[in-house]
Amino acid sequence: MGRKRKTPIYGIVAAEFLHSVGIDGVLDIDDKPEESLFDEAYCPIADDVLIALRKTFSLTFPQNPLIEGLREAMTEIRRIGTEALSEISGLREELGLKSIPGFEENDDQYKVRVYKYLFVRTKDLKIKVKYEGRTHSLFTLFDPVPADGLVRTLREVVSDTFSEMHDEEQFDEVLMGIREKVWDVLPEINPTLFSIGLEPIAELAAGSEEEDNA
Repeated sequence: MGRKRKTPIYGIVAAEFLHSVGIDGVLDIDDKPEESLFDEAYCPIADDVLIALRKTFSLTFPQNPLIEGLREAMTEIRRIGTEALSEISGLREELGLKSIPGFEENDDQYKVRVYKYLFVRTKDLKIKVKYEGRTHSLFTLFDPVPADGLVRTLREVVSDTFSEMHDEEQFDEVLMGIREKVWDVLPEINPTLFSIGLEPIAELAAGSEEEDNA
């Protein structure tokens, strides 16, 4: 018998669902309550991490395969990854991930933004709510997308961009490693990517390097 999968610390849930749970414990998606049970909870925006991972994957297929193009791709991967991670410093700390040296943290979840998904602690979803006259587990109703692996992968990717690289072969090797890490986690959340206008990614087949996925 296989080992039971550990529940992730964070999951990804559509913001409109989270804000539909009233402080009275009633979920009404069609009629948003004035006060949500999650208004004061730590629920940072998730869209930026998803976008950063998807862009990172595309950047591992640089248009210019020479050293200049490879270096530019690596620099851009570091930039977008660092910016996305800086917005979720509280979440990152809970996962035990190191901060990025020399980069200012910014964890302001209340600034004006356009977004669709939020990170939420899975333990906060393990409550009972009333929905359509019946009692349900909020965790089961929302079925959050596991988020820990996505954030860990993005942090690993940023670390990889600081690897020692001096020639085209070394840059290409690091880029391919980054590609495989991202390829390992994104395909299973293709529906989530598609819902925010991002191109889905085909699953990684053994030995495949299909540029159509870029």
